[in-house]
Amino acid sequence: IWAALEAGERYDDTPADARDHLLAEVSRRVYDARREWMRSDGSTDLVSSELLTPQRLQALMRGYDPDGRDALAPPSPSQPEAGGAMILAVDRDGQAVACGFTMNSPFGQRQVAPGTGILLATPPDPREPAAVSAMLLVNPNTRNVYFGAAAAGNAASGAIVKLALASLVEDLSLTLAQARPRLHHGGTPDEVIAEAEEGLSARGHRVRAVERLGRVAAFSCPEGLPRSNRCDFKTDPRGFGLAAAADEQ
Repeated sequence: IWAALEAGERYDDTPADARDHLLAEVSRRVYDARREWMRSDGSTDLVSSELLTPQRLQALMRGYDPDGRDALAPPSPSQPEAGGAMILAVDRDGQAVACGFTMNSPFGQRQVAPGTGILLATPPDPREPAAVSAMLLVNPNTRNVYFGAAAAGNAASGAIVKLALASLVEDLSLTLAQARPRLHHGGTPDEVIAEAEEGLSARGHRVRAVERLGRVAAFSCPEGLPRSNRCDFKTDPRGFGLAAAADEQ
């Protein structure tokens, strides 16, 4: 999703009132394409580098209309809600980790592993949007870390990309980035799940309104850790997380 948005500076060059339409279209196309090149067991004949070539990204967005969509697929059932939790940590030396955990459905399989008391998670379909997502922005040469985020919920990928774009591309504070209304399109069903309509219906999208979409914890270190310790840490106001910093070693 990120590569398609930033290819040729597409997101940067898109007017502010059309960016939600662009994000919805990119997300839809990415997930529809993944159902074609990935098998149900998660295997594929492609290597990861082939997915990000300029030719493939150009083909992915072929026929994109910045003014709106021409046609919608017939309505289909929505995916069941899958909650999750996440951990995001970074130390003064710039060592960082972002991860998420999910049962993929409420109470997983509703079965307990014998002798453990542990509920078994529902096996995920790797072709569907994941219930957790994570990202770290690191300079591969200096190893300075600039940004990190971890997200949970059905719209984890859409939520984390929307926040990262607001923070990294539009240079908003994490507080303002977290407050931005979110959206997500998982390809199937052909609908945009959104906290705010934001003109999506006028551009031909089928919109399902929700009160809260995904939860994202994030940190931002504009000058990079460990070069500078000027960082911001934020939990999502949509949840009940904890953000803390310690100066002691």
